[in-house]
Amino acid sequence: MIATNPADTNKTLDERLVAAKLVPSPPSTWAVTRTELLALLDTATNKKLVTLTAPPGFGKTTLLAQWARQTHVTSPVWLSLDQYDSSAHMLLRYLVAAFERADASLGARAARLLEADPLSPAHVPASLLLADISACRRPMTLILDDIDRVTDAEAIELLNLLVDRSPPTLGFVVAGTHCRPIRPQALLSEGRLGRIESSHLRFSLHETEVLIHRAGIPDPQMAVRLRREADGWITGMRLLLSTLDPGSPPSLRVPSARQRQDIHEFFHLSVLPRLPEAQVTFLESISVLDRFNAALANAVLERTDAAQMIESLDAQGVFIQRLDSADGWYRLDHLAHFSFSRRLTSRHPGRDRAINLKAAHWFVDNGYWRDAVARAMAAGAPEQAAGWLAQRAMSLIESSDLRSVKDCLALLPDALVSSHPALLLAKAWAHTLSLETRFSEACLHHLATGAPSTSPVDDGESVQVEIEAIQAMNLTLMDDSEGGLRVARRVLARQPAAGSWTWRMARTAEVIGLIYRGEFSVIDQLQASLVTTRDKARDMPTYARVYMKSVLGLGYLIRGEFARAEHILTRAYRLAVDTIGRESAAAALPAGYLTTIYYEWDRLDALDHLLEQHPKEIVATTAIGAAARFASIKVRRRVQRGSPDEAKALIRAGQRVAIKNVWPRMMCYIQAETVRMAVREGNLAEAAMAFDTLNAEWSPSSHEPMGTELENWALHAHAAALLALARGMPEQATSTLEPLIDRLARLDMQGLSLSPRLLLAMAWRARGNDAAALDIVEAALHQGAACYAIRPFVDAPEGMRDLLEQFVAERLSRSPALSWFMQTLFGAFDQARAPVFSTAPGVSASEEALTPREQEMLAGLCEGMSNKQLANHLGVSQETVKWHLKNIYAKLRVRSRSQAIIIGREILCASRPETKPK
Repeated sequence: MIATNPADTNKTLDERLVAAKLVPSPPSTWAVTRTELLALLDTATNKKLVTLTAPPGFGKTTLLAQWARQTHVTSPVWLSLDQYDSSAHMLLRYLVAAFERADASLGARAARLLEADPLSPAHVPASLLLADISACRRPMTLILDDIDRVTDAEAIELLNLLVDRSPPTLGFVVAGTHCRPIRPQALLSEGRLGRIESSHLRFSLHETEVLIHRAGIPDPQMAVRLRREADGWITGMRLLLSTLDPGSPPSLRVPSARQRQDIHEFFHLSVLPRLPEAQVTFLESISVLDRFNAALANAVLERTDAAQMIESLDAQGVFIQRLDSADGWYRLDHLAHFSFSRRLTSRHPGRDRAINLKAAHWFVDNGYWRDAVARAMAAGAPEQAAGWLAQRAMSLIESSDLRSVKDCLALLPDALVSSHPALLLAKAWAHTLSLETRFSEACLHHLATGAPSTSPVDDGESVQVEIEAIQAMNLTLMDDSEGGLRVARRVLARQPAAGSWTWRMARTAEVIGLIYRGEFSVIDQLQASLVTTRDKARDMPTYARVYMKSVLGLGYLIRGEFARAEHILTRAYRLAVDTIGRESAAAALPAGYLTTIYYEWDRLDALDHLLEQHPKEIVATTAIGAAARFASIKVRRRVQRGSPDEAKALIRAGQRVAIKNVWPRMMCYIQAETVRMAVREGNLAEAAMAFDTLNAEWSPSSHEPMGTELENWALHAHAAALLALARGMPEQATSTLEPLIDRLARLDMQGLSLSPRLLLAMAWRARGNDAAALDIVEAALHQGAACYAIRPFVDAPEGMRDLLEQFVAERLSRSPALSWFMQTLFGAFDQARAPVFSTAPGVSASEEALTPREQEMLAGLCEGMSNKQLANHLGVSQETVKWHLKNIYAKLRVRSRSQAIIIGREILCASRPETKPK
């Protein structure tokens, strides 16, 4: 998941050191095996969570490292935490890497999602990781050292989510000066919390004897005195031992009571004077850095012997801790870091800033941009940090590494970012591409109203063009495709370099705007350009490739070319799934559009599979068009499957997303679906209230809507007409629908006009004008047959089947090419109807699925009718009779006509006991 090539300038030092965070530090020559505590840990791991809490220096990390290397009770997974784990996504990267290291089968899906998907919220890859752990079924324990270093609110929520939702096979051991990031109240009340505290960690007399023996002092009395003076505190005992004069008789320089109260003062008074001056100088200077190796130390301290100094300190095993065994990275232990950094600040004011600045330059030279920014800020050189980030930000954005840009920008003061045009532009782009358009607009506002010295105009026309490219994308994402088109054309008129970031974003906004204007030649041009630039496209980030394919699929979908749309969107979906993962926001984009096609085609099994494959969070992580379609169709399917409460919960979730993102079209989709659901249930009062909410969100103005507002108009008109028909006001329905249908016809938007057209046919029939109704339904049948759209007919108000049967009787002879489609439609109607027969004794539940038409067919069959007689009796063709009989045989689980008659008579007797079988 994480590259280790220093030349990879997209990676930070934290990622470079990931291996060091995933393994316990190597054992020190001073380490004492703590047998009793190791046994206690083995016993405690039958709890869900074990906490080790004690002040610094009590040997928590050493104890856990010993246990992780020796335990046979469970498979340990190690992760050391620090202040670099500044976000939930960064923390999750390390968690995934830790589990991958423990078992290569764990975390692959989550790793792909974190690496390539800039939009997925942290809990989605976390859920994937937990699913892998659950499927593994192997007992594992996640060891989190220095848990108190985690302070980010989102990261804390992530940790608690892992504890709360983890499978029974996963336990947790966490250590720190406190464990407040973890909320263990529920586990405590359930008896699933184990605690090890400082009183358990104090050294016993036997352990102290082993310690002084390792120090070369085989004197039992020394052990007694040492333990008493340090009260069993391992760091105190080691510091006391460090004050012994080499070659002199063993004697302790015991600190006074006051010194023992402030171990840092004791450290300065009793320990430092005993150290060589060269070591003190080195430790003092290097304490500025959180981590160091020989190359970095030589660079910042302007010396050449750092490797030898580090090796000497490592052998002593007191002040520094090895972070890895390969690349030579170290850090000072907590007490030494605090004491030496405090000493440096008091003795050499300002030296820490100089060291930080040199470290920042070293990080830049080695490609660690985030760490360079952090060190420059610590050095008090924010302008330097801003300059470095400005150089790198756009390349990170173009590679879809939006999170790194946001993390780096968060290190800088808001005032500095606001005064720096390049940084504001980068921040605006990062927010736009994360669908956070309101934050992006705030950045652009700062640019527009900034001080004269930092105004966009002073940076040249190219900056202004880039600003307008962002505005074009923001308008498009905020559902104003017409506004986005106007601004995009201004940008393209200034002829930015073809293929540049500015050109691509403006071109994307232009294409979407033209699609919603009905200028569909643009999608053919886009299709051609994608073919000619296929090789170059492979170098683009996956999300960008999927987005362009999805825009193309959307164009064909609106034009009504469902087959072409499905082909393109399926390829985009497979690309996202195979490259990043099914749960990614990249996969959610084409999936949202595919739900429309699968539903229209009545491919309900494929649709339901797609809906269940994606969590509800898809609505919050993808573009509005896909999100709105996905949400509304999921609601409709819940209603159709008899789960109205689930449907209403989905409606509330969709409304929240619409309000949060200021998405009128999402609200229109949700409220239109609410009207449909209420009318279906016969609850006209609720339908009227839902329509009032829809009307308040969006209503037709005096001019004809343009762009994406056409979808709002279609949703609004459909809901209004449906409610009018339910209230017995067909005249109002026709006056509402006809302007919309005329407009969609002029724009050739076949993908939006079929349902309104069918509703209009029902309105004219309700007005007693069957001729007009049949004219409209005939046009709709040709339209539906061309794109194989079935569900709009099935979902039409009651009476659509009768109108279709009237069409067959009166007009099908002049349109014989529609025969196959009519047969398909009648089959879909039959499948959609609820069962009538109740289960008779001895009859399987599958027999309940007979539709009303199949029930009529079965009754005639039991009366001895032939296929021709059945066709004449029911007014259908003999081919239709054969099709129905095939379905009846399958549902009754029989293979012959005689078997169907026998079981059919049993069903008829059970459902109508007053009728005797003939």
